[in-house]
Amino acid sequence: MAEIDATALTALIISLVALVVAVGQILQQYVATADGYRRCLPSVMGQWGTKSERRWRFMEFRFETIYYVPSISVGPPGVVVADSKSISELRQKDWRKIDLSNSTYTLKSIEPLINDTEEHKRKYGDYGAMVCWVAFLERLYERQKEIEDAFEWWWPAPESKDFQRHVNTMPTIPCVRILRRSWDFMPPEVVRPLCETTISDIALLVLRLGMSWKEFNPANRKLRAEGPGSLITSRYVPSVGLCLEYITTGYAKVSKEPIRPTTDRPKAAGIQGDPAPDQVGPVIEVNSKTNKSRATISSYQSKSTRESPSLGPVLLNSFLPVDGVSYFLFGIVPGNDSLSCFSRPLGTLNEIKEFLDFLDSTAEKSSNLPGLLVEAMKHREGWIPGFNDIIPITAPKLGRKSSPLCNLPMPNTYSAGVLRTEEGLFTFCERLKEYVEEHPSKQLKSIQDFVEKLEKHIEWKANDSVWASISPAEHISPQEAYNARKGFHVLVHDALDEAEKHLRLINVDPHGSIHNHKTELKHGFCYDTLVVEHLRMSITSYKTAMYNMDKTPMPKHWKGMDKGRSWLSACMNQYWDELEELAKSVEKITVPPDRIRVEPDYRLLVVDAWVTMIFRAFCWHHCHRLVAVKIVLPSEWHGSRMPVYIG
Repeated sequence: MAEIDATALTALIISLVALVVAVGQILQQYVATADGYRRCLPSVMGQWGTKSERRWRFMEFRFETIYYVPSISVGPPGVVVADSKSISELRQKDWRKIDLSNSTYTLKSIEPLINDTEEHKRKYGDYGAMVCWVAFLERLYERQKEIEDAFEWWWPAPESKDFQRHVNTMPTIPCVRILRRSWDFMPPEVVRPLCETTISDIALLVLRLGMSWKEFNPANRKLRAEGPGSLITSRYVPSVGLCLEYITTGYAKVSKEPIRPTTDRPKAAGIQGDPAPDQVGPVIEVNSKTNKSRATISSYQSKSTRESPSLGPVLLNSFLPVDGVSYFLFGIVPGNDSLSCFSRPLGTLNEIKEFLDFLDSTAEKSSNLPGLLVEAMKHREGWIPGFNDIIPITAPKLGRKSSPLCNLPMPNTYSAGVLRTEEGLFTFCERLKEYVEEHPSKQLKSIQDFVEKLEKHIEWKANDSVWASISPAEHISPQEAYNARKGFHVLVHDALDEAEKHLRLINVDPHGSIHNHKTELKHGFCYDTLVVEHLRMSITSYKTAMYNMDKTPMPKHWKGMDKGRSWLSACMNQYWDELEELAKSVEKITVPPDRIRVEPDYRLLVVDAWVTMIFRAFCWHHCHRLVAVKIVLPSEWHGSRMPVYIG
């Protein structure tokens, strides 16, 4: 009987083991239905992997893998971001009951997801088998903090009340939308989760990282960017599209050298526009009525005023974090809403010729402007008369009075214009003095007063290669040199604002040169018409300027300047010589024939406007530094929402 009981017990144990194994096999098969789950764990996605989950689909009797990835974008001005309630919900462990579809987050608000913990790094290595967008987000977050520090706080200098803000001048910040995805819809060619962005956003993000584009051809699926410690390459994934790979090769942190005298810092909050001393990073401005908020880049003020990192590398290698930069990047000169100037794509010679054809079609008679331009370009390689001067003439002020950060990407690969040269500035100032003595007016005297104030600073007539730039030595300069630099920076911004204010007030008919039906126009001064006629004069007078330069002895004010660039002074002299004809042309277009005699002072108004426009352009170049780029991105991709994936 005992033998029977032992046999039965053994059989029972074997049966139970078999049952457990069978149940385990069945469970394993069901758990294995969560395809891709191992590819969505923290070892692959960093902190994002902690939110991955298996969801049971009862009707299909299987598990589904749910994971979360970021959709990265550059937030437009006034982008509505998640409020404090949404941010607190985001930091919960379980995301299944949170509606993430309509929330946009700043990088600072999702910092726990971006920066891995030390424990996680020890367990999985720095990046290990992670998706490359984890490193991309981390690097972007660090760069954004550096740029905010450089852009938002250098010295307390609030903008004047007359400074006109519009969309191109507003700050932009990297933003993230969190997408809930199912591995069921992942193509078999993809083995790791992909982050999403768009063509126009990745173009700006590369710039924000301090990188530069070496190849940009989305139509042929070829993108490549390089930068300090970073590399981006592209590949095409069937059934997905264009996929980018971000590779880090190392990054050196900025040094801890002081960049500004501590005695020049505000000791307490209370200055207009300054936050509390412990306020750092993007501020979320909450609207109490709508419970929504807007992302703004706040003034960045370190808690310790004595240990500020050197911003030399940031100032040299970073671009202004404003909306207008995207236009420059794609070869477009952004329009100025204050002066009713529209944006102009001028990145390629074909786009320039198209605009010249437009000018010829709107003139009383064709001047063959494209032919004259090509002839001038043959005379001097890379020279496009008038067209690179259109940048400071029409673009809004994008830099800030309170920050030395002023870099903008050059919208084309041609030479800088006359208004970007010390020869042009010197000649302008000399001719202005002569003209004011013979034809004094209130506005011209105002411009002359500003010129005299600016001439007291060596930066005004310095070599044009150092305009709007700060050498690394100036970051540790003595207090006196620091204050002098600050004084010139503030003064030239004030001069630019005053010049634009005058042009804005006299701009009676802002759209006069664009309309076709002359009977519908409100007759009066049109700034855009003045710009168009100045371009026409720049091209048609270039040949005459070169002829006069060869036949005329060198003026006295050329002494000490580069004789090889004397043709720049000749161009500016020719502008002044043809100023009366320019005023007649603008008058003819904007004033009806029966009112020309009634408005005899109108031509003087045009002259004042032209002088103010040129002065504003020189001030603009002292407030902004155009940085030459290897390639100009095609303008047709500006604002493109074509999806791009990072994996």
